[in-house]
Amino acid sequence: MNAAKLHFPPESKSEHPTLAFTIGYTASYIMISSMNQNTTPKNQDHLPKILCLHGGGASAAIFRFQTRKIQYALRAHFRFFFIDGPIESEPGPGILPYFAGMAPYHRWVSYKNDEAEIKEEAENVLETIMEEVEREGPFVGVIGFSQGTRIVAGLLLREQFLNSGNDGSACGFRFGVLAGASYPPVRIPFRHTRDSSRASGDDDTTDHNHALIHIPTIHVQGIQDFVLLQSRRLLEHYCDVQSTTLLEFEGGHHLPVSLEDNKKLADMILDVWHRQGKGEQEVRTLNNGTTEPGF
Repeated sequence: MNAAKLHFPPESKSEHPTLAFTIGYTASYIMISSMNQNTTPKNQDHLPKILCLHGGGASAAIFRFQTRKIQYALRAHFRFFFIDGPIESEPGPGILPYFAGMAPYHRWVSYKNDEAEIKEEAENVLETIMEEVEREGPFVGVIGFSQGTRIVAGLLLREQFLNSGNDGSACGFRFGVLAGASYPPVRIPFRHTRDSSRASGDDDTTDHNHALIHIPTIHVQGIQDFVLLQSRRLLEHYCDVQSTTLLEFEGGHHLPVSLEDNKKLADMILDVWHRQGKGEQEVRTLNNGTTEPGF
């Protein structure tokens, strides 16, 4: 199998993350502010889809902006879909002043202690996810940043629980990417409100305290990130070491900025996808009627 050729936008001249966000991404900021939440380039309907979950106090539009380099690198291989968390909130860490004009901001869960409220928020998260799955799915992968990784971990635990023959609507996830991860996973119900099999009084969450994520995961960690210990704890306590890949980069609580780090991440995502045999199995029809491997 030939190695996939990756393409990247021009590198920002600044290597400082905050300057790169400001200088290198200004054009994308203007473009994303005016575009629809999810768009499909021409002739890419056949590509597998990845669901993208923003951090706390951000939004789908902001996360589309933050992930522009990895989207660009993988644009011939995947389509990316972004959704807002169900709770409107104040802007999160690192959002201001760079995204001051992109309110409203959203989060997936709040910091509640009441068990009933925590469960209700998890149900609302699942409802939000399943609406997108029903509208645009299935999704082969899921990418999360910061608080979004708590949802990613919960969704992957739910996915493998359903893949074991339990009742509920699966999303189709085959891998996950967790960047700047926080801890612990959100306990996502495995049956949502429209599942006809759901019965009142059923225990509808997986036991996160005794479960490992065996679905392949890629962990992206900035070595100066203030949540680095949480990221490592999530990896060590909830992920099967045999199915994890780790990318560490020089930086804080943000996605990789440099071309080199983004190329490594793109290679890791393609490698995980190929190792599941998807690259050989997926065949797409070209305009001239011939076929070639999807990757």
